[in-house]
Amino acid sequence: MTKKEFFNFVEADNQRILELLQKKNNDYTAGADNALANFEQAERIGIDPVKGILLRVLDKIKRFETFAKHGFLSVENETVLDTADDIEGYMKAIKAYLKNRNYP
Repeated sequence: MTKKEFFNFVEADNQRILELLQKKNNDYTAGADNALANFEQAERIGIDPVKGILLRVLDKIKRFETFAKHGFLSVENETVLDTADDIEGYMKAIKAYLKNRNYP
């Protein structure tokens, strides 16, 4: 893959991820205006939302480990690329939290 092909892929994939996040955000926040409302539920049990998101990321990484070890995933309608998309979405949420908390 050339650099041009790679950056074209990144551009198209970023647009696809944005559209996916918009749909998932609506589903997981019950249409609330607060885009991070679902992650803030972690506070109800005394967990910082960033730590709660990291826990979700670790679940997805474990799924990658399963794929790497066995070469397949048992859930047929969710691919390893879907798992990568989920991690990317979680990273966007963590970045949003850190930005709102004025981390450098």
